[in-house]
Amino acid sequence: MGSLRRLLLGIPALNEEDTIAGVTAGLAAGGESLSRISTVLCLADGGSVDQTVERFLATPSRLPKVVLSVAGRGKGNNIRAMFEYALSERFDGVVSVDADLIGVPAQWTHAFAVALANGANMVVGRYARVWNDANMSNHIAVPTVLASTGVAIREPIGGDFAVSHRFIESVLARGGQVFSGGFGIDLQLLQHALDIGRLSEVVLDGGKNQGWRAGTTSGIRADMTAKIDEVITAASTIARRGSWPPPSSWRSFAAPGDLDRSRARVADPGRIQAVAEDALLRLKSDRPNLGVPLPSQVAAFSTEDWANALARRLMAPWDRRQRAAFQDLFFVRIAETQGRLGKNDEEYKREAGRLAIDLASARAAL
Repeated sequence: MGSLRRLLLGIPALNEEDTIAGVTAGLAAGGESLSRISTVLCLADGGSVDQTVERFLATPSRLPKVVLSVAGRGKGNNIRAMFEYALSERFDGVVSVDADLIGVPAQWTHAFAVALANGANMVVGRYARVWNDANMSNHIAVPTVLASTGVAIREPIGGDFAVSHRFIESVLARGGQVFSGGFGIDLQLLQHALDIGRLSEVVLDGGKNQGWRAGTTSGIRADMTAKIDEVITAASTIARRGSWPPPSSWRSFAAPGDLDRSRARVADPGRIQAVAEDALLRLKSDRPNLGVPLPSQVAAFSTEDWANALARRLMAPWDRRQRAAFQDLFFVRIAETQGRLGKNDEEYKREAGRLAIDLASARAAL
């Protein structure tokens, strides 16, 4: 495929023993299908204490494997380690997929490789999701990127992407200006791609299927709370640097591929509703000053209300109490859309576009 001769197939991971073998096998199958490209499987491990490393190494494959032991936890540290290794070993590009996926179709590796060979600096996946997945994408990342840049990226924090040698060189040269230790790394890399150009989307067959880590109300809240702040921090950078073009100039979302529902795992909506009701009780008790009306009930929290809160969170520093209240509003927002939209995943995509318009209006009114 042209100048694409060596490709590193990377998996950033921490304690993913239940899924790592399936991810490794799928990525390996994709690499083995690229007859004219030399591929290497790479696990960037952030200090797993389970069997993640052992199961990665035990997964059958004709491809060579390398394990990078990463100092410091966080996805950003794992990604940086993969990039540094790829640069030192003179790879022409890197494909990175999440370690907690329920399978990786071989087509993904091929689609990423073709886009890199055609000159893309960064390639992000476009895939279908189950109706109650991608909450931080739908309610924070997608509308923020669309409203502030005019670029319609269906999965700005999808976690599965490919980058060119040029991208790796330029992003490592910026160092700490781009990399964070945590979940916000996807948006930080996307911002860099917007800066240097040649950002591409490809359809990934089968959709993205992830299992919910938490099976309890408290577990869901604990799992998502830390990620919300990391995503908001990265989204704020894009929002504050963005030109906020008029909606009439925005690009349209391209259609995703089909979802393989045989592998999809869906969370019980009652658990999110319980998290939201608990969040409402805290909001009513604490009565934080967020500059927006606080909802009296889940169904009363409109898209416009959420857009106003999101605009303020993105554009101005908030103290700890305000940040905690915003997280509560986020759970209320998820529950409100689930109650209104049900299981119509296509409607969730349209909702993100409507939210972007309200977000642009809210930001203009600040």
